[in-house]
Amino acid sequence: MTDFVESPHRAVEEAESTFDAVVAGLTNALKERRSTLHVSERDGGDPGTRTEELRITLQHYRDLTERLLKI
Repeated sequence: MTDFVESPHRAVEEAESTFDAVVAGLTNALKERRSTLHVSERDGGDPGTRTEELRITLQHYRDLTERLLKI
């Protein structure tokens, strides 16, 4: 807080920089999470198993999206 009193512009710039770093980190973490959720197309296999994998993936996307919307 004393930084703001001494230099309000610098304090706001530092806060903005910190915010930008947090947003960038969150974006990278979400991209990484998305890549782990991505279900690649497979040839053959049991269609029931494939459907279950897709259902679980959809559930993960929905849960993650709901959590992000609460921010």
